[in-house]
Amino acid sequence: LGGRELLGLKAREAQAIRGAKVAMIFQDPMSALNPLLRVGVAIGQVVTAHQRVTPSEARKAAIALMERVGIEGASTRWRAYPHEFSGGMRQRILIAMALASQPALLLADEPTTALDVLVQKDILDLLDSLRRERGMSLILVSHDMAVVAGACDSIGVMYAGRLVETGPSRQVLLTPQHPYTKGLLASDPASRPRGALEPIPGQPPEAPPPGDTCAFASRCTQARPACTETPVVTQQTEGGRTVRCLYPLTPSEEGQHDAA
Repeated sequence: LGGRELLGLKAREAQAIRGAKVAMIFQDPMSALNPLLRVGVAIGQVVTAHQRVTPSEARKAAIALMERVGIEGASTRWRAYPHEFSGGMRQRILIAMALASQPALLLADEPTTALDVLVQKDILDLLDSLRRERGMSLILVSHDMAVVAGACDSIGVMYAGRLVETGPSRQVLLTPQHPYTKGLLASDPASRPRGALEPIPGQPPEAPPPGDTCAFASRCTQARPACTETPVVTQQTEGGRTVRCLYPLTPSEEGQHDAA
């Protein structure tokens, strides 16, 4: 982060980064919020954890954050409990908590899960607005390829705990180089509006295979004997892309996808 390796930090060093420079929005706001804590108090606790402020200043900061994420009547609603808010409003409260320490990096774990389409758009628009306004980076974790296509500048596709392909969003979605990425697009209704869906055969592995061989080989329609025998390394390809595959797809092999 900013040129600093985070793995292996001591507990005290990690605490100075966790929540302060790197903040997180969790997938389920009802589980992430303390049901016994007023939402304004919960946000204020994040403020006091990273800044030297009085309780009164923390409350004012919490109200200002609630207003910034679009919660009307924040001056009175800060005293409400999580169950008194809708799912979309609870997600906004989590966003306010994440912003309380003014992080450089915001990690959003499926932030639109279980929200209806209109609320999803509002949340994604809010995150994009805050990202630009505060000059912070955003990592969006999602299984929704349409959300990823509309919100992200670059994409990293993961399988069995490893990045198997990375690159600019448009390139990855239109010309995937890893068979798993191609399979994701072929099985996603949003990216195949006029074509038949092609589900990926088999089941994900319970654990990565031994010896750094390809974890996707047992499900890959283009696998060869070497895929289960030879360790796979990530290789750099054109356009600043990477792919973790012994036999990356070429444009003639994967075809053009209608990724909207």
